[in-house]
Amino acid sequence: MSQQQTETKDIEDKETKDIEDKETKDIEDKETKDIEDKETKDIKDKEIKDIENKETKDIKDKETKDIENKETKDIEDKETKDIENKETKDIEDKETKDIENKENEENKNLKETEKQEQKLKSQVNQMFSTLQEYSQNEKQIFSNDFDFISKINLNTVEKYESIKEKTEKLSTFLKTLEEKKTDLQIYFEQIDLMSESVSKLDLSVKQLDQFTKNLETSFQEILKFKAI
Repeated sequence: MSQQQTETKDIEDKETKDIEDKETKDIEDKETKDIEDKETKDIKDKEIKDIENKETKDIKDKETKDIENKETKDIEDKETKDIENKETKDIEDKETKDIENKENEENKNLKETEKQEQKLKSQVNQMFSTLQEYSQNEKQIFSNDFDFISKINLNTVEKYESIKEKTEKLSTFLKTLEEKKTDLQIYFEQIDLMSESVSKLDLSVKQLDQFTKNLETSFQEILKFKAI
């Protein structure tokens, strides 16, 4: 073989090898890419599945919670309704009992009132009977008093005549006394003057007596001084 053929063959071999290497590399790259794509797809599928599972679980949890909440609410509503019904029944029972007690009390009061009315009626009848008897007695007493007062009036007239006579005599005596008092008035005035003079004289005597005592005291002090 000539050198040129050899070089040509080498070039062809190289090209063939390059082509084969390229194809091999492409195949490997493709396989690698397919593997990566598969892994990526698996990861995405897993994530999607996880998301779906999570959403499904959340939905189930929510439904379960809603059911539990509904049951709890139903139970609470029933309990509340039972309590309200019981309270309503208790209130109605209490109102009914209060009404019955009130009616019983009213009936009792009515009977008591009737009893009181009967008693009052009896007392009123007794009072009228007593009042009638009292009126008869008062009438008799008034008649007796009238007779007694008539007798007193007669005695009073007789006594009044006697008193009138005594009064006239007393008036005459007082008039005489008044005249005598007028006559004695001058003597009364002289007595008043004498009494005033006696009072002045008594005052002078007291002053003189006090002066004498003071003089005696002074004299005794002088004697004591000379003796010393």
